Amino acid sequence: MSGRTKFIWKQRLEAVEMCLSGDYSYITVAKKFNTRDSTLRNWISSYKNNGVDGLQESHTWIPPRA
Repeated sequence: MSGRTKFIWKQRLEAVEMCLSGDYSYITVAKKFNTRDSTLRNWISSYKNNGVDGLQESHTWIPPRA
């Protein structure tokens, strides 16, 4: 098991919008979504660069072999 949590793009968008609203801190939102604030910052960066398409499922990660 990789330990990675899968988020659908709608969850990522909700988290990004919460942060960008200015009403919530990165830490607060990261805790709510049970992820790291660095992951949240990556989502925000991707959203700013590519819009909603930046939050779509990435297929570049390949799990390690057992």
